[in-house]
Amino acid sequence: FPFQGILLASTDGNPWNKHAFETQIVAIILGPTLICISIYLTLKHICLSLNPALSRIRPHRYPFIFVPLDVSCLFIQAIGGALAASAALNNYEMVQHGNRCIIAGIVLQVVVLMFFGLSALDYYIRVRRW
Repeated sequence: FPFQGILLASTDGNPWNKHAFETQIVAIILGPTLICISIYLTLKHICLSLNPALSRIRPHRYPFIFVPLDVSCLFIQAIGGALAASAALNNYEMVQHGNRCIIAGIVLQVVVLMFFGLSALDYYIRVRRW
């Protein structure tokens, strides 16, 4: 494997390296948000290129509506992670509150994606009829 030296150097050969684990968790949390933002922008440009009048939401407003909603879900997850991490092992109740906050952020992100999916489906149906 050509990148083995780089991987071992970044984790010092320790599979339980705390910094590598935290970096992985941050990437797992940020990745879907960035992909969703690219999908929002893609729908905006599809609407602009096909027929902007068919969209119930103005195409220029897609990023202004969905990106802040998605980022706010990310902030809720970050707050939950901070609560859980700051509670350490001695405050189980605070860890539970942090976990619930993380789950609430994920649920809100799913709701935002469902709203966006319905918007995209509505536009697809209108274009199809057109």
